[in-house]
Amino acid sequence: MTQGTGAEVHPLDQHRDPSEAAFVRAVAAEVAARHGGDLTRMRRANGYSNATWVGDGLAVRIAQTLVGMAREAALVRALPREVGHPEILGEGTTEGHGWIVTREVHGRNLGEAWPTLTAAQRRQAVCELWARAQVMHDATPSLRTHVPSHGGFIPATTDDAMAAAGRAEAALGLPADQRSRLRSVIAGYFQAAPLVEQTVDHGDLALMNAL
Repeated sequence: MTQGTGAEVHPLDQHRDPSEAAFVRAVAAEVAARHGGDLTRMRRANGYSNATWVGDGLAVRIAQTLVGMAREAALVRALPREVGHPEILGEGTTEGHGWIVTREVHGRNLGEAWPTLTAAQRRQAVCELWARAQVMHDATPSLRTHVPSHGGFIPATTDDAMAAAGRAEAALGLPADQRSRLRSVIAGYFQAAPLVEQTVDHGDLALMNAL
């Protein structure tokens, strides 16, 4: 695999190691070509944890770090059709970097379109988005085996959460009262979590993540 050099740095990669960013792009180009696409005819989409290119009939998403995507692909294939996820054309791992290729869905990012919508259109968009989320909630029994009991951005245990809080407190220089409040909130969450029904959810249901 060759890695191009001298290309202009994309804004999403400006804080990344240039060689790592070039490698991820090279993986994306190889994967796109494998599925009949050409990365030079595709545009870089938003997203930081994964690098995504869209166009030429495809959407190619590459993990920026050494993370596989097999679990995510299995979950997507198990989702009810009404949720509306793009069709997966392929998935795999290249030197530890997971990738997924889906069919391109033509549309407009809801977050970008939002300022141009009327109040009625906004209400309709939110209702339609929530209806899709509700379909996924209702499918929890069949989806439960595909997801962990805690979200990807939430530590699995109280100890892990408190350790993360300690790092945040040190980085932000929080005063004692704020540190105490933060730890109280964390403790309260882990006390309440086992008492409520767990439902499969999107985890980042935001305007920018919808068409």
